[in-house]
Amino acid sequence: MTWFVTIPLIVHVLARSVQAGHIPGPDALRRILVKGRWAFVVSAYTAIALIAAVCFWEQWPAVFGS
Repeated sequence: MTWFVTIPLIVHVLARSVQAGHIPGPDALRRILVKGRWAFVVSAYTAIALIAAVCFWEQWPAVFGS
């Protein structure tokens, strides 16, 4: 469960740090990170799920007991 919240934590801390000016960046980057932080989180989880599906495609029947 701890690893499940790591991605949102990293994305939100990064976005907040850029927003506060602790990490320098242009205004466009700041806007994208702050307004689209959940899009980054969803994209990361989708990428992980797709990579797992592709890498373990042959083992899925064993996972689901077929």
